[in-house]
Amino acid sequence: MEEECQEIINVTDLTKTFQSQTVVKGITFSLYPGDVFGLIGPNGAGKTTTLRILATVLKKDSGDVKIDNVPLTYTAPYDNLRKIRQLVGFMPDFLGLYDDLLVKEYLDFFARAFFIDESLRPFVIDEALETAGITELKEKEIEKLSRGMKQRLLLARVLIHNPKILLLDEPAAGLDPRARVELRDIIKDLRKKGKTIIISSHILEDIEDFCNRIGIIAKGCLIKFQDKEMLTKETINYVLYRISLLDKKEEARTFLSSQKQVKNLIWDNEDLSFEFHGSDNEASQLLKDLINQDFNIVSYSKGKPNLENVYMKYTYIKSA
Repeated sequence: MEEECQEIINVTDLTKTFQSQTVVKGITFSLYPGDVFGLIGPNGAGKTTTLRILATVLKKDSGDVKIDNVPLTYTAPYDNLRKIRQLVGFMPDFLGLYDDLLVKEYLDFFARAFFIDESLRPFVIDEALETAGITELKEKEIEKLSRGMKQRLLLARVLIHNPKILLLDEPAAGLDPRARVELRDIIKDLRKKGKTIIISSHILEDIEDFCNRIGIIAKGCLIKFQDKEMLTKETINYVLYRISLLDKKEEARTFLSSQKQVKNLIWDNEDLSFEFHGSDNEASQLLKDLINQDFNIVSYSKGKPNLENVYMKYTYIKSA
């Protein structure tokens, strides 16, 4: 049970300001060993800044952070920073590779940076390559790798010192669908090995697939942090509907807005999507009313709420 486990990450009232703009505002959350935490939010919401602070790349302005019970402090002789950097592997949202090196040379460089004994480095490198699924690329030049293989090499580099915690910033960015699925499988395997993982992403399908904790961040605030199952269960008291119309779309939006059972009505591309808080009979009557109002309905579909719906709901509320 989580209550019996020691928190491996504890963040309390974390704040960061750049010049006059506060980009992280009082963020608080805790994770336990083996958690996979999906941090989702629009661009500029504070996801990357939060991860960079946890990775000790950026300095926090205020708040408390503990990584495996080690307080994040910046005072000399910087022992805590060194301890945290051994505990954490950070994969940034840019490649930052040395294209003129071979794959094995690149990983050896970082193995040296973590003071891994020379006699152990070949084994450590092979293990990282195997976990990332790129053993066959060991002798390859980095500049000749595809985007997907470069992304895997970054992951191998993150694993080189066997950290307990992985901080992955948009790891699937720029990947084709096959590479995304393969990366997803690797992350699932890492979770089975007991790694605690924080992933920032805008690809909600990936987050929903392998995360057990979800955080929604908007305008620097963590507006929702919850177990994934509990978060999606919050939406079971309504049904989702999506309507595609041939014309008179604004008039239809106005009509639907006036219906008391209709909540969180939004444009979804060219369609109208909304929550319906009512019975099946009432939903059937709503469809009849739309037809009687001479709205030309192309399609009318019913669906189950998912992470995307929850995300849209909370980010809409925050931006309103």
